[in-house]
Amino acid sequence: MSMLSELVPQAVHESSKKVLGGDIEIQAYMKPTTLTDLEKVIPDHARKNMTIGYVTNTMIKSDHKITNAFVKGIDPKQYPLYGEDMLPGVRSLRENEVLITKNLANRLQVQEGDNISLPNKQGELNTFQIRGLVEKAQESYGDSMIFGMIYMGYNQLIQLQNLTPGITNEAWVTLTNNEEIGQIRKNTTTAIEGSNVLDSGDKEKKMLIDVRSLLLFLRVFSLITLAIAGMTTFNTMTIMMSTRIREVAVMKAIGLKNSFIMYSFAVEAFLIGLLGTMGGILVGELASVWFSSYMGAVLVLPLHWEFSWQAIVSTLPVGILVTIIAAWMPLRSVSHMSPLQLLRGTEPIGEGKLPFFKKLQTLFFASVVVGFYLQDVMFDSVGSFQISNLLLASLTSMVILLLIIGLINVTSWIFGLLFRLLGRGKSLFSQPIYLALHNLSMAHKRNGLLSVTLTVGVLSVVLSHVLTDNLIQVIQMQMEVQSKGNVLLTSSASDVKVVEHLLSTTDGVISYKKGYKQETQLLQINDQSAIEKLKSLGRTSKVFENMKFSTEAVDLQEKNHSYKISSGRDFTPEDNGALHALLIEDFQTELGVKQGDTLKVNLDQKTMNVKVIGFFESNLFKTAEIRLPEQTMQKYGQSTSVSYYVDANAGKIQDILDLLNQKLPKSAMAYSIKQTVAESLQNVVDTFSNFFSIVSLLAFLTSGLMIGNQVVISLLQQKRDVAIMKTVGVSTRKLISSILTEKAILSFVAGVVASGLALIFSFVILLSVFHVSLMLMNAYWVVIGIGMSMLVTLLVSLLASLQSMAAKPIEMLR
Repeated sequence: MSMLSELVPQAVHESSKKVLGGDIEIQAYMKPTTLTDLEKVIPDHARKNMTIGYVTNTMIKSDHKITNAFVKGIDPKQYPLYGEDMLPGVRSLRENEVLITKNLANRLQVQEGDNISLPNKQGELNTFQIRGLVEKAQESYGDSMIFGMIYMGYNQLIQLQNLTPGITNEAWVTLTNNEEIGQIRKNTTTAIEGSNVLDSGDKEKKMLIDVRSLLLFLRVFSLITLAIAGMTTFNTMTIMMSTRIREVAVMKAIGLKNSFIMYSFAVEAFLIGLLGTMGGILVGELASVWFSSYMGAVLVLPLHWEFSWQAIVSTLPVGILVTIIAAWMPLRSVSHMSPLQLLRGTEPIGEGKLPFFKKLQTLFFASVVVGFYLQDVMFDSVGSFQISNLLLASLTSMVILLLIIGLINVTSWIFGLLFRLLGRGKSLFSQPIYLALHNLSMAHKRNGLLSVTLTVGVLSVVLSHVLTDNLIQVIQMQMEVQSKGNVLLTSSASDVKVVEHLLSTTDGVISYKKGYKQETQLLQINDQSAIEKLKSLGRTSKVFENMKFSTEAVDLQEKNHSYKISSGRDFTPEDNGALHALLIEDFQTELGVKQGDTLKVNLDQKTMNVKVIGFFESNLFKTAEIRLPEQTMQKYGQSTSVSYYVDANAGKIQDILDLLNQKLPKSAMAYSIKQTVAESLQNVVDTFSNFFSIVSLLAFLTSGLMIGNQVVISLLQQKRDVAIMKTVGVSTRKLISSILTEKAILSFVAGVVASGLALIFSFVILLSVFHVSLMLMNAYWVVIGIGMSMLVTLLVSLLASLQSMAAKPIEMLR
């Protein structure tokens, strides 16, 4: 992690100009400009070269899939001005050829040389051949990094979208003098309303912000692994002290000072820490060769492995320090015991309590160390050090550590109480269960802590998979409700009769509804420029990135609509034909638009004023941002394309799609809403699931190590009892069976509690974020979570028991 933290800022700095594509990039998403206007703002003497582009969203069709993506029109002979290697084959891109990003190619199930189709403004499909796949390019428009980008010739995109030649919303410039960037930025943003000018420094900052969350996760991950190493060391040293307790007693009896005894064991801990850290550094360096390449692909950065002395120098003392601190508790516990107590073996080792002041010092020290390690990624200063960030990070770390400690203590106490209650009912059961419940209740504090670690693992497994299943399900449901069907079909207005005849005669099509959608440009809000209003509020939003919105017609004769009013009122029959509009609630929260306000919009090249009568709820996937009465849309807009919301037989949906796409005219395409949503979300879902899988793995690893060590420690402390039981004829098998029964009950209780918590948390998240009160519950993941908890616990306990009970009674008594 130290090496990665060093390499990422370096890679970002080196690649920022290549990723930008020029000395400066001009973004005019809110209000596209023209090449002529740009040439006026940046005269010939101030620039070496300039190229323009245009980016927008589109539907895309392959032989296997239909989905949505973004398309950028470029001049292949010039774009990009820097970083040509990031778009392989761009200079030789010909007419009717495109480059597409690899993630989009995977969704479409296509490769280099295959054909894809894009609709034009009239809905007619145009075919293009894939010239190559792009992996390293970074795009900033909308969600293009998620949905993917298509690169094609600028002139072809202008024809495809029926745009005015020379129009642009992205431009790249190389300058004759980079010291004039500030003045050019000022001139450009003044002359071109809503524009933004980025240089390589701005791009570098944005890239570092984008990677900050991932670096934060990776560093937290490394801290968790250090914590696990510390716990393992603590348990190992406790076992070591328990096995050498007579040796310590003799050393104390002959008058050796506590400091000497602790020093001798501290040296052992130091050597363990030194060897372990050196081994970790060696393995880490070997693994980092692959990991650097992998993270470079994830972050879309040119990361290359480099040997770093700084990473080694910073890692070595940390590993040794963690080992010594972890070993201190059992050493301190033994040092305060008399030789007689040690020889009796009745006092538990490693359970001594620190004074409050010592605890406070330890907390403060840990907070400062964690704060120092995380300060640059917790704030926008990756790769740099600032005192203010260190103080804030240390304070934040202290609060988080206190919350974690408090939560662990409360949860452990609840589990301990539960085990004591179970112990009260031990007389109701036979001997094996009686002994297991007795042992659970007698060591309820230790068992409560073990249950907490198991709970984290089971909670992560069940919560991640329940949320993953429900996330896609909920969004699919919301999309189908908004679309009033499970299939969406788009067509040119000229092919309406053919499409409707096909839908009427296709087996499996239950019903369909024709809908009108048009692109609308927002110009003003209450006579104030919409762009200026957004800038005055100092906010940025994906919804208002380009001030273009999808406007949908509403059939007022229908009783049930696909949207839900959040404030204001819904349409009434009297609104038909009137210039009244419903807006998505983002207008209210982001722009401060209120009921009764007037919006000046451009609908189908016609400028009009519409009155806001209400707002509807926003979902993760938005089918429309503005809604008008159907008669109003038909009166003021002339849509060249038509959408059909089809309710098809869910069991035959793929067959229906195949049949429709075979028989539909060239201007039309049909696709499954459910499938499109699932494919678009797959990367997000996979990342979410992988994160919780790692947490689950760490939790089970920690609990396994703790349980194994605690079994060994428990048997060492009870070795006389075990030796006597074996002497009087109790078999090793019965003794191990008793231990396994105890741990099976512990792991089952932890699994059940964790599964219940996971279901509750899932319900709360779905209700608060997605406003859904019905949850899809799959008992499979609950069984898997409980099963993993019991399997890990029983397996580790069995291995630890077999090792500890292998000795004969006489050897134990010695």
